Amino acid sequence: MLKTGEQRQGRDFFHTFVRLKTPIMNNKAKLLIALTLTAGAATSCKDKDYFDQGVYEEIVSGAFPVTDVDRAHTWETIKPVTVRTTLRTADKSIYTIRIYAGNPIGGDRPTLLASGRAQGQGRFETAINRMTTENTAYIALTAEDGHTRIYRRTIAGGTLTTEIGGTDIAGETSSMPAEGERQSLRYCFEENFPEPGDFDFNDIVVSLQPEIDETNPYIMRLTVSLDAVGSLNQLAAAVRLKGTSRDQLLGVRTEGDDWFDFYNRTTASLNLIDNGKLVTKAHNGDAVIYLFNDAHWAMKPVKATDGSVARPYYNTYRGIMKPEDLFEAEDIAPRKCTISIMFDSETTARSICAANLDVFMIKQYNGGTWEIHTPPFKLDNALFDYSTAAYDNPYIWALLLPGGTPYARETKPIGSFTDSNMLGGAYQTFGHSFGEWARDRNSATDWYMYPEKNMVY
Repeated sequence: MLKTGEQRQGRDFFHTFVRLKTPIMNNKAKLLIALTLTAGAATSCKDKDYFDQGVYEEIVSGAFPVTDVDRAHTWETIKPVTVRTTLRTADKSIYTIRIYAGNPIGGDRPTLLASGRAQGQGRFETAINRMTTENTAYIALTAEDGHTRIYRRTIAGGTLTTEIGGTDIAGETSSMPAEGERQSLRYCFEENFPEPGDFDFNDIVVSLQPEIDETNPYIMRLTVSLDAVGSLNQLAAAVRLKGTSRDQLLGVRTEGDDWFDFYNRTTASLNLIDNGKLVTKAHNGDAVIYLFNDAHWAMKPVKATDGSVARPYYNTYRGIMKPEDLFEAEDIAPRKCTISIMFDSETTARSICAANLDVFMIKQYNGGTWEIHTPPFKLDNALFDYSTAAYDNPYIWALLLPGGTPYARETKPIGSFTDSNMLGGAYQTFGHSFGEWARDRNSATDWYMYPEKNMVY
């Protein structure tokens, strides 16, 4: 599992053994000392006396699998778009509107980005998420009798303002097209923050699929899938609705009885999040919804022979030799549940998108509780207090990807591109690699569409 050379940073192998070159061990020791002192003095005005940010960044950059990372990188693979549509129809009957990533009557079943209903001669507004590689959307306008007209629109920025109902159609059909698979978002985490990790971004993998109820657009159903746990440690997760206050949530409930671990939590796990609570308030008043307290227990609630929570690697080792003398690994079905959220208005519900769905991981570190966020929320503290200013650098420990994007298998970095100019890792296709994208945010922007099949799950 350990990488060779200067990228050997032993993630969970403090539990077993690590062989590191002396210079790296020295760097590791310096990093641990610096982080310990910083965490201990997090609320002190003398933090600068204990922590050398330049040394810290040098150590992290030496461990990151890509050299010369673009310092202005946003790490975006998804861009939010606000769609404002005016219906130029002959009547004022109710129409169904669906927004797709492709033409729904072209033979394929493209991803459904959003849907809703609006009155003819009225307006329809919603947020959608588009992949950075896409710049078109197809809007299907369906009358009450099923007759559907398709309108192709180009997305030029963060807002698409358009009219539909005219004759500039990309196709039409006498019946409503198949709905297609709704868009989902995949959040991939590296647990070691603020220390370097192995950067396979599979320590937990969580997918979210938001859907507005067409009959009651105040309600959003958020389907959550815990896809993988590539760690030996207890990890929790939550989602903050950035910019939406707790008071704007009129009700939050789970659908069915199959809800991770909140009402059947084991005493063998630490309480990383409030016991039995589903929704809470962030420091700034934003709504926060807890997902799970212990990823292993949420994925498969079983105990080891000593009474502790069983902690195998889940869904990260397929097709790879499993060193059973060190740890266990299993391939199992992802664990899913659905959360229904009632907002104070349809406008609030339809504003929820990748720009404000801040899924974050929670872990214990150095005697405290820390959060790991995707960009652009990396330096945010939703629930726990500690200083983050020292970690303002271009490196990441979490990544948002289009739903269904394969994640790296255990032992495989998501991508590498070092001073030797050799591409490697799970996404290494020349011209379409993670490494090229990490060095230049405008290059290889479609990298996540070119996995090495024997290195991803």
